[in-house]
Amino acid sequence: MQQRTAAITAGAVVVAALIGLVLSGVIATPVACTAVGYIESVDIRVSGAGAADVTAMGFCTDEGCERVPAHPAKGRYYEGTRRNAHLWNFPSETAPAHVAVTAYGGPREAHTTLATQDYDLEWRRIYPGDQCRLWRETDPLRLRVP
Repeated sequence: MQQRTAAITAGAVVVAALIGLVLSGVIATPVACTAVGYIESVDIRVSGAGAADVTAMGFCTDEGCERVPAHPAKGRYYEGTRRNAHLWNFPSETAPAHVAVTAYGGPREAHTTLATQDYDLEWRRIYPGDQCRLWRETDPLRLRVP
C-alpha cells in the first residue's frame, strides 16, 4: 500500500512539475499555424492629373499578373477591386517582396498604359504576439499618373 501511495504521489509531483514548466515557458508548447482563410493585401493610391482617366489597374508579382477593370463584377472577395476613385486593392496569399503596378486608360479594347512602377514591399506584423506571422501589412503604394 505504501508503494502504491508513493507511486501516486511521485506521479502527481511529475505532472505538477511539467505543468509548471509549460506555464513558465521553459517547455514551449507547439503552435499549429495555418494560413487558411487569411489573405494579405496591397493598397494602391493613384494620384496626379491623369488619375481620373484610369480605367483599369494591373498588379504583377512573381506568381503572375492580374488586370482589374474600374468596375469589376460584384462579390469577388479574393480578387483586386477599385475601392474608390483613387484607391485600388489587390489581395495576395504570399505577401510578395516585389510587385509591378500599371495604370491603364481608355476603352477596354484599347487600353493605353498611363503609368507603371515597380515596388519593393516591406511587410510588418500587425500584432507582435502573432507567432504564425499571419497578420502582416505593408504601406500603401503610391502611383502618380501624369
